[in-house]
Parts: sequence; structure tokens; C-alpha cells
Amino acid sequence: MQIITYNHKLLNSAIDCLASRIRRGEGELAYIVAIFQGGAYIGRSFRSYFPEAQYYEVTLSHPSRIKGKLFKWVVRKLPQWLLDQLRKFEVKMQLLRRNFTEPQRIGEVNLEISPKPGDTILLLDDAIDTGATISKARKQILEKYPDVKIRVACITVTTDDPICEADYTLYHNHTLCRFPWSIDY
Repeated sequence: MQIITYNHKLLNSAIDCLASRIRRGEGELAYIVAIFQGGAYIGRSFRSYFPEAQYYEVTLSHPSRIKGKLFKWVVRKLPQWLLDQLRKFEVKMQLLRRNFTEPQRIGEVNLEISPKPGDTILLLDDAIDTGATISKARKQILEKYPDVKIRVACITVTTDDPICEADYTLYHNHTLCRFPWSIDY
């Protein structure tokens, strides 16, 4: 597994590349639905690439995320080599847990839109690990709007066999990304 640390300049280049691929593959989009938090950072930039698309952010989260000021402070004091090892360990643990239990996500995709049959909705996140978040969002959107076409995009797919695959990605080779909004950035 390799780890790429994106500063703002590299991230903007990656977003440009991903948006160009999507534009070539899909043409116009009717809607962009970004998964908060990481997907929303990318999605906000996508608005300028797809001005025709209506933009929404939705929140689906892991049920037991450790997030606190003290935790973030401690993580930011750790050396880079240790942070890299912790990232790799986290992905391996997610995959191991997936062998025993289905990954769970909390939240509902509350969209009030009026799509036409065949409209394309781009579902956007920063990374797909197990695929549970994107899978839940995709399922909920299709239950409510069965005649739309959903495309999934992210910067990286970190595992070989996620529950839901990306249609557009920059990496699908075990590349882990550290983004400016990451706790360990």
C-alpha cells in the first residue's frame, strides 16, 4: 500500500483530472450528491466543473468514530512514519471486520429532488474503503428515485473488493490518501 499526501495544489489537480474523466464519460450531470465530509470538499470544487448540476451534501457516518479535540491533537503530534502505519492498519482492520460483520453506516439520504427518468446523479466521496457508505447512499437514492442513473466517483478505492465500486476513480490499487481534511494531515 502506498500513501499519498495531498496538499491543496495536488488535490486541485486530482479534482481536475477526475472531473475531466467524468465529463468525457457522462457529459452533463443532473445532480451531484457528495458524502459529507470528504466527498463534500471535493464536491464543492466539482460545482464549477458541472454548473448545470444541482448540488447536495448528505451525511452518512460510521457508528463508532473517535473524534475529539484531544484525539486530533495527539494524532497531529505523531511522526509521519507512524501515521502511515496506523493508516495501513486501519484499512486492514476494516477488511478483517468485514469478514465477520456487515459494515454499518448511520444516517439517511434525504434528497428532495425532481429527477427526470434517465437523469444522472453523481455520488461523490473522497475514498471508498469497504464501500458501505456509498452502497447505502446508492441504495437509498434508487429506492426513492428508481429511474435515475447513478454514477459513483472518488479519488481512490483502497481495497480490491468493496461492496460498491466506483465508476470513476484516480486510484484502484491500494493507494491510501491523506487529504487536507484528514485528522492526520
